[in-house]
Amino acid sequence: MFWPPNALSGTIIVGHNSAINGNTSMDLDYPQGIALDEHNSWLYVADANNNRIQRYTLTDTWPCNGTTVAGGNGPGSRSNQLFSPSYIKISNKTGALYIVDSNNHRIQRFDQGATEGVTIAGDLNGNPGTNDTML
Repeated sequence: MFWPPNALSGTIIVGHNSAINGNTSMDLDYPQGIALDEHNSWLYVADANNNRIQRYTLTDTWPCNGTTVAGGNGPGSRSNQLFSPSYIKISNKTGALYIVDSNNHRIQRFDQGATEGVTIAGDLNGNPGTNDTML
């Protein structure tokens, strides 16, 4: 929802006007975190149950279709997969996305335009743990 200051109602910018979930470019299934890139007018959404990060252009007509920019290849621990992503942070310097990949117990970095991420924290195979290199 986009809810302007002092407005009495909001506008749906992503998804549907009902409790429908799905996996099309317009749908989300259990969205978690969001990140806003104000410079490019992009909104990123961690789409947990679809195991992907969707990017929406805020200048488009609403509701708008998203573009999968990370994951979206089913749940898994390969470098082009995510498993229940929950939070996103954008680097103001590089535009890279830092993603909490919850069920893989890792933090992934996806550079702008990359189709594969780099594990910067946690186990490369998605295993949980308590030592210094695991999450």
